[in-house]
Amino acid sequence: MRNLMIVMLLFSSFYIKGQDNDNVILNNEALKMGIYAINTQYGSSTWVNNPSRSIEGSVFLFENWSNTGVFHTRDKKELTLKSININLSANIFVARFGKGLDSLFTFDSNKIGKVRIGKSSFKFVNIDGQNRIAEELLNVEDYALYKYTFLGIIEGSVNPMLSRKSDKYVKKSQLYFQNEEILTEIKLKKKSILKVVAQSEEERKSIERFYKKNKLSFKKIESLKKYLTTL
Repeated sequence: MRNLMIVMLLFSSFYIKGQDNDNVILNNEALKMGIYAINTQYGSSTWVNNPSRSIEGSVFLFENWSNTGVFHTRDKKELTLKSININLSANIFVARFGKGLDSLFTFDSNKIGKVRIGKSSFKFVNIDGQNRIAEELLNVEDYALYKYTFLGIIEGSVNPMLSRKSDKYVKKSQLYFQNEEILTEIKLKKKSILKVVAQSEEERKSIERFYKKNKLSFKKIESLKKYLTTL
């Protein structure tokens, strides 16, 4: 009840439906920081409003909300929250809270350094001049590998002969290789990997020898990660 009163005071400028905030905070440090953050520093709250037009699929990265997120802020603080997801359409981290989980807290991208959700790490990466949430697959020395997931839409058809009548969200992804400050899209193809990663003809041959010696596949991301860890 004491925590509920704190939330009600700090959210006085927002509408919150529900009498239970157990889904908001996991530890005492996050309680002190997270509640304060909701009001002033790290984002804002709202409530769920289902759109009138239905599109099959979900705008969220994870299928369910049973995810715990550890947020590392740019001011060197750490928040541990549950019911975390990523809205791919809006390009934001979100947390659900309230008794019916019908309220959302959205995080200010300028305040977030890195977010750990399960075994995956996410951060904002400048892709084509825009800050996008990307999964950090690897980060060694001056090299990093990111996976950027975004939404596409398959349009439905009014043709009664076709089974797809509604629009449908589909998740797509792109890989990016970062060499120092330079970020370049990379595909899981031999030609692309050699072009993006190799800095010389000698290095191209070295990559080919490494893949052949270790029986790796240019089509597998784990093979690329294994090579990059040797750089």
